[in-house]
Amino acid sequence: MRCIKVLSLSLVLIISNLSKAQNNSERNYITYHNRNSHSDDFYFLPDMKNKTIEYSVEDVKKGKSKKFERSYNSAGRLIAFYAFKDGEKLALELSKYNEQNRLINKKVFKRNTIKHEVKVILEDETNLKSMIELKKGNEIARKNWQYNEDGCTLASTWHKRGKLKRQWTYEYYYKCDRKKSTLMNGKGKIINEWTYDCNSEGEILEKKKDITQVCKWEEVDETLIKHVRQTIDDKGRASKNVYTHRRSDTALISVLNYDENDKLQSEFLYDPENKGRVNSYKFFNSKGKCFWSQGFDYEGGKLVKVSKKFGNRYIQVNYIYNEEDQLAKIEFHKDSEGNIYKNTIITKVN
Repeated sequence: MRCIKVLSLSLVLIISNLSKAQNNSERNYITYHNRNSHSDDFYFLPDMKNKTIEYSVEDVKKGKSKKFERSYNSAGRLIAFYAFKDGEKLALELSKYNEQNRLINKKVFKRNTIKHEVKVILEDETNLKSMIELKKGNEIARKNWQYNEDGCTLASTWHKRGKLKRQWTYEYYYKCDRKKSTLMNGKGKIINEWTYDCNSEGEILEKKKDITQVCKWEEVDETLIKHVRQTIDDKGRASKNVYTHRRSDTALISVLNYDENDKLQSEFLYDPENKGRVNSYKFFNSKGKCFWSQGFDYEGGKLVKVSKKFGNRYIQVNYIYNEEDQLAKIEFHKDSEGNIYKNTIITKVN
């Protein structure tokens, strides 16, 4: 039986651990959506939908502050980000979405001039057709996709500065049940292949040169469903991803990633009562020690605290609301609670 994955450093680490080499090479949609963005202190909050907010960021130590403005669409997506300097309103980031809230254009500015731009062409409501990356108005990279009648990817290409650099092709057993993936360079030379004909737990596989083998299976009990994906590279090293869902409604509970020695590399815990809400995630070194973690605390459905630990460093972010349950202030604590080094104060909401 073949059985079958918000913004800064956190997002990059999530993607690099949940997406293996093949998907990373394809530079997925979420990465493009967030890369080259200005730092965003505002985690997604429902009351940001269709809102424009003005706020100031205060450097407590230096006693200085800067003023900004952000606008969100009906889905809570950031569509405009401005800074105010010497009485002038300067664009930092502008984004456009279609009716399905898929990103179709994103521009990042520096000194009021476009520094970086991404254009997205959609095949349909679900699939990407092309993604074009521009710098100073010139195309620097492009990714194209082709699909079969079932909407499954047949082929994709990556171009850098007009030259074909990478090609991917895909084969399927039936519909989107993948049989084989092939990565080639621009001249068509095979770099690596992924095969999906291993389909049972414990199946013994011999290593194959330039071929990555993928095994998938399910583990089911009275309350949980686990989808396990094991990858064996061309050196015989196996890594494993385990996705655990609640059986009653398939709500995601956790994602665990293990290295070739079956040691836990990363752990993502979700709130099954709130779809997509992350409760915490952790990353571990080869000795099993957690070197980076982030936790999220909620009250009454609102995010109230984010705790980050990396090495011996600790940062806590407190979200403070007014009497109308609107976000009013964000406090940033460093190394210990109470050691506030930055405040974000919302001054106006339209």
